[in-house]
Parts: sequence; C-alpha cells; structure tokens
Amino acid sequence: EGTVIRTDSAMQIIILFCLLLSQRLLEGRRTTLYVVQGLLLGIGFSTKFAACFAIFPFLAAHAASGAGWRDFFSRKLWWTAIFLPLGILISGPYLLLHPGETLEGIRAMASRVGGADPGMQAPHPLGGWGYFLLDIYGSMGFLTLAAFLIGTFWMMAQPRDRSRLAVLLALPLSLYLLALGPNPIHVPRFLLPAAPGLVLVTAFFLDYLWRSVTPPWRNWGVAAAGAASKMATKAVR
Repeated sequence: EGTVIRTDSAMQIIILFCLLLSQRLLEGRRTTLYVVQGLLLGIGFSTKFAACFAIFPFLAAHAASGAGWRDFFSRKLWWTAIFLPLGILISGPYLLLHPGETLEGIRAMASRVGGADPGMQAPHPLGGWGYFLLDIYGSMGFLTLAAFLIGTFWMMAQPRDRSRLAVLLALPLSLYLLALGPNPIHVPRFLLPAAPGLVLVTAFFLDYLWRSVTPPWRNWGVAAAGAASKMATKAVR
C-alpha cells in the first residue's frame, strides 16, 4: 500500500504542474512551456500510466491559445513530442530500454481490466459510468460538490474564464469517458487523476466567496463548510 500511495502522490503532483503549465499556455505559446510539458508527461507516464491523461488539458489550452483549428498543428507541439521520451528516460529508463517487457506488462494489465481476471471484478448496478459519479459525491461531500457545480456554471457564464474551465475539466472528462466509464473494475482510487481539476474548479468558487463576504465571517464560514462536508462524506461512506 505504501508503494501505491507514493506513486499516486507523485502522479497528483505531476498533474498539478501540468495543469499550471496549461493555464500559463492560455496566456501565450512559449516554447519553454511545450518543452517542460513534454518532460512532465514523460515522467508522469513512467510514474503511473494514468498521468498520460494530463495531455488533454494541455491540448485544450493549445487549441484555445491559437487562432483556430488550422493553427492547432503548430510546430511547437513537436517540442512536447521530442521531450516526452526524454522524461520517460529520466524517470523510468526501463520502459524504453526494455520495450518488449513494457508492452507485455501493458497487455497483461489490459487483459485484467477487460475481464480476464474475474477475481478483480467489483460489479456495480450502474457499471463504471454510475459508480465513479457516485464516488465523486462520496469523496467530495455534499457542500464541496455543490461548490464545484456552482463554480462550473459560474465559470461558464464568464467569457474570460471559459477557456480556463475547459482546461481544468479536460482531464476529468477524458478520464471518465475513456477509462473509468468502460472499466469493469470499480476502485475509488482510479478517480484520483481527476481530483486536481475538480478541486481547482471548486476552489475558484470558494475563492470568490472568500473575497465577497465580510472578514469577520470568513473563518466561521470556512469552518462550517469543512465540518458539514466531512460529516456528509462520512455519512455516504
């Protein structure tokens, strides 16, 4: 379990940095951002495969920062593609030095996820599509989830924040549609790569509330929201 926790923590940190780079990319296509993003994606992939979904926020930011779809296939994307293998070589050289064994390991995991190992199945009436949606509620709690939903609609209503919202939600949506929903194995930990994006959208709305209320009420409001959310989470679990 200690190994799992360490790899999950490292993956979360890498995803957070990738989201930061993606947000910075909205301000301008600087070559440095593409280089660092490639390195982080490579390091993240060799740390835990799920970190590769961090490419979707970056591609969303790349598309939003350009002049249209014709401008999408920019030469700067090549910097990310070039430095991604270097990131893998830095963090997990075994993956590149022994590609045959790496591919065999990926195939073995894919067969288990596809149902070849019945002992790993944890069936749910709603399948992965419903299980992981319910797990978001169980993990975040009622108040935090409500703040996330309000923050989502709030950012959609602000033209200057729509691109930022698309970047933050690109990873959770792609993870849910491509990996979690079709997955017959239902483990709450699989949702962890989506947590940074969900939390940052929630933080956007909470930051707005924090700056809107009068100072004497701030500490009381934060304490009450935290306690209520914790109680709701315990009740669901």
